[in-house]
Amino acid sequence: MANSMMRFKRRGRTRGFTLLEALISLVVLTAGLLAAYRFNSTTIAFSAESNVRAYALTMAEAKLEELRNFQDGDEFDTLVVSGVDGEIEYESALLTRTWVREDLGVSGTLRKVDITVGWNDKLGVGQSVVLSSIIWRHNPEDGAKDLFLALNTNGNTVDAFGDSGGIVPEGHGGGKVTVEDVYQSDLSRPLVVGDDYVAVLEGVYDVSFEGDILFVDEGLQSVLITMDQYLTYTDDSGNEVVTTTLNHQISSNCVAVPEQLHYTCTILGIPDGDSWSGSLVFVAAGNDEVCEPTSQTIGLEPINQGSTVIDGLEVVVMNNFAGCR
Repeated sequence: MANSMMRFKRRGRTRGFTLLEALISLVVLTAGLLAAYRFNSTTIAFSAESNVRAYALTMAEAKLEELRNFQDGDEFDTLVVSGVDGEIEYESALLTRTWVREDLGVSGTLRKVDITVGWNDKLGVGQSVVLSSIIWRHNPEDGAKDLFLALNTNGNTVDAFGDSGGIVPEGHGGGKVTVEDVYQSDLSRPLVVGDDYVAVLEGVYDVSFEGDILFVDEGLQSVLITMDQYLTYTDDSGNEVVTTTLNHQISSNCVAVPEQLHYTCTILGIPDGDSWSGSLVFVAAGNDEVCEPTSQTIGLEPINQGSTVIDGLEVVVMNNFAGCR
């Protein structure tokens, strides 16, 4: 009997889950499942948005390649223009693609294109990707040499580029104009003649022009300068007057060294306050022909102090036998 009571009492102390504990467990489980669901939904949403963005970038890249797919200068002029596409649906998003052209170079040689693909995300917020690039006017079928010409000329091309062995020369990387002020007009620096001070030493500046020469065989024979020096001033009535009646003497010198693929021209002794303008004339040698440019007009406003360098002087392109386009 005692053993039976003992066993009964032990069984009385054993119990299971209460209703409250079951409810708490259910709430915790539900919260966990909800959090996992929200995390999964957010991940899917971000993944979908990433897919749309990647597709938008692909659309922009495809349009850029399409704009670059021209075969000559005429196609460049008609193809590389501004435009817009109709809406394209991708994963429930509507995408629009626009592209805007901006002329940067001479005669439309250099064009900047901004391609924008836009859409609204799931929250209705506008999103976009922008792809920008610069496209040069050149003839792709003529290869890298023609692209080089497009970077330095008006996009015109030449045939039979390279020497008789097919070697393409490399230049100095374009050209530049350097203006150097030698000295200033200064009353403390008079010109001495004999024992007397008879004049004030006048300030002058020098100008040097240099550029690359792309040539074949004999190449460039010479570079000539035709120039005109003039002075601009304001008279007593406030009118601007331009005169070429000057008493100053200036000198010039041009050196063309085809073996070095470079030429240099220097103008010496231009007085302060005077302007200078002129032309560089390129003369071919042997069977060569000057393609671009045959001459180059250059000019400078009055320089009164310091020195400066102006980049971007055009190269001289030589062509052997075959005519220039």
